[in-house]
Amino acid sequence: MDQFLTQFGYRMIETSAMVIPEEVDRDWKERLFTWPWRPFRKTRTIYVPDPQVLVDNNRRMIVGHPVVIDQLKREVEDASNKRLPI
Repeated sequence: MDQFLTQFGYRMIETSAMVIPEEVDRDWKERLFTWPWRPFRKTRTIYVPDPQVLVDNNRRMIVGHPVVIDQLKREVEDASNKRLPI
């Protein structure tokens, strides 16, 4: 991976702020037996990693959620380890 960074000059910055909200239904157990008691609220909001990355070509950096950046690093390593047919 360091070879990719030195060869192309891109920094990969991981930030946990790259999330998107997602509404999830609450089951009856959660609605009735949680504190504070709000049985009429049917959904709750969870935050999942944003699958998109921000690429800034002027500053030569890639910004994304740590999960997405790890996937991107693995894909780059796999692509660099594969031999191209000649």
